[in-house]
Amino acid sequence: MATLKLGTTTAITESGGVLTIPNITFPAGHVIQTAWGTKTGEDSTSMSSATFTKVVDSSGNNEWGADITGVVAGNDVIVSATWVSYITPNAANQGGSWGFFRGSTAIFQHTGGHANFQTNNDLWYETMTIQHLDINPGAGSHSYYLGCRKYGGSATLQVNSNLMPMHMCLQEIQR
Repeated sequence: MATLKLGTTTAITESGGVLTIPNITFPAGHVIQTAWGTKTGEDSTSMSSATFTKVVDSSGNNEWGADITGVVAGNDVIVSATWVSYITPNAANQGGSWGFFRGSTAIFQHTGGHANFQTNNDLWYETMTIQHLDINPGAGSHSYYLGCRKYGGSATLQVNSNLMPMHMCLQEIQR
C-alpha cells in the first residue's frame, strides 16, 4: 500500500493496484465513469408491436443493452446506442421508432411519428444512433435496454447484430 500526502493531507492511496482519491469533488458536467455494452452475432426477433417494448431475441432475452454501477445520487447518465435497424414494411407508409428503457421503465421513446419510415414496400436497412440524458436516475446500479415500436399496418422492426454489433455507451455525469 502506498500513500501520497500533500503536507499532512492524504491525497492518494494505492492498494492492490487500485487508486483511491478521498474527498474529491468533480466539476459539474464531468464524466465520472463510462460503461459499455455490445451485442453481436445474433439478430433480434422481428418486433411487430405497436406498444413500445424492449428489443428481444427469439427466446425473449433482452440482451441489447448495458449496465452501469455505483451511480451517485443526483448525477445523470447519458445513454447512447448505435445499431443496424431492419424494417419490413408490408405496404407503403409504414415504419417504427426506437428508444430506451431503464430496467422495466421506458425513459425515452419517439412518440410523434416515425423515426424510421418507408414510403414504399421495400426492405430497408439503416444504421441508427440515438442518445438520451437520463436525469437523476438515482443511486446504485442501472440496466439500460434498447426498445422499439412499429407504426402502421403490419410492419416489423429488427436489430441486425450480425451485420454490425449494437453498441451502447453509458456515461455518468456529475451534476
